[in-house]
Amino acid sequence: VVVDRPGSVQTEIAVGRPGPDRSTPDGWAPYSVLPFVLGGSPSARIDAVLREEKGYTYGIRSSFRPRVAGGSFVTSGSVRSEVTGEAVEILLGLLDAARDGFTDAELRSGVDYVGKTAPGRYATADAVADETAALALERLPLDFTTRNLRAVAGLGRDDLDEAYRRVATGEWSVVLVGDAASVVPALEGRVGGPVSTVAL
Repeated sequence: VVVDRPGSVQTEIAVGRPGPDRSTPDGWAPYSVLPFVLGGSPSARIDAVLREEKGYTYGIRSSFRPRVAGGSFVTSGSVRSEVTGEAVEILLGLLDAARDGFTDAELRSGVDYVGKTAPGRYATADAVADETAALALERLPLDFTTRNLRAVAGLGRDDLDEAYRRVATGEWSVVLVGDAASVVPALEGRVGGPVSTVAL
C-alpha cells in the first residue's frame, strides 16, 4: 500500500508480519536477539547494505512488538524517494534470505548486545516501572525478564533460525508513505502482489 504524500523527498517504509507475544511457548529469548542481528546496528544485515553500502538511509530498524495476545514483527525506516523501488526490493530480499539462517558471529553479537546492555536498560525507576506494568498487562511473572536474559545467554544458532522461520513466511505487508507518482512506477517488477494507493 502506498500512502500518497505528493512532493515528498523521502519514503517511509514499513514491512510487517504478525508476530508472537512474550508468552509464546517457544520462548521469547530469540525474539530479543533477532532485531539486533537484522536491523539493530550499523553492522546488522539490513543497515550493512542499505546504509553502509548503498547510502540510501540513515537507518532501518527491525523490532518484535508483543501485545497481550500476539504481536507484530516490523522493519521500518526512511529512504530517499528516488531509490524507493530498489530499497524495497533489497529489503524484502534481505528479510527473505534470513530464512536461510544466521551465522555464529551474528548470534554471538546479538546475545552479547542484549545481555550486556540490560543493566543500562533497567537502570532507572521509570524503566523498572514500565517493565513491571508491561509484565502485569501481559500476565507474565515478575521474574520473566531475569529468566529471559538467562535464556538469551543460552541461545544456539538453531534457536535463532527456527524462531525467525516461524514468523518470516515470505508473505509481507508493505506500507510506503511517499510521493505516489514516483514511488508506484518504481515498484513495478520489484514487489510481489498488488499495489494500491491511498490518499492522506
